Amino acid sequence: MSGGEAFARVESKVAFAELLEELSLPQPAWCHVAKVTDLPDWAYPFYLKAACSTAGRGVRLVRNRDEAEATAGELMAQKPASGDYAQVGALFHDGSLVVVYTSGQRAIGVGRSAAARLSVDHGQPREDVARLGRQLA
Repeated sequence: MSGGEAFARVESKVAFAELLEELSLPQPAWCHVAKVTDLPDWAYPFYLKAACSTAGRGVRLVRNRDEAEATAGELMAQKPASGDYAQVGALFHDGSLVVVYTSGQRAIGVGRSAAARLSVDHGQPREDVARLGRQLA
């Protein structure tokens, strides 16, 4: 897979969710929403996420159908995850994991993103990210 193809698989939230499914890696339930009639029949609240955006600008927690219908563009719907908010980042060389880092949220910032983070160590995400790197080469 070329670098551009690999980047496209992780840049789009929809493509990334599809990749996680292919690898049977954990993620909250989700579905692709091409138009308002594609909204899932889920209990509210759930998230609507623009395919390509930052979490602070393109992710909305919708609490009812009116809020969901007010959102436009290519989207994915995703149920909230259980547990504490954390992030993982990684650097690869030719598909091999060079370094991985994880951080937990300590304070909420703009768009509910992490304003303050604390380094944490979680083994399972490290293994999952290594699988992603091998898949994308």
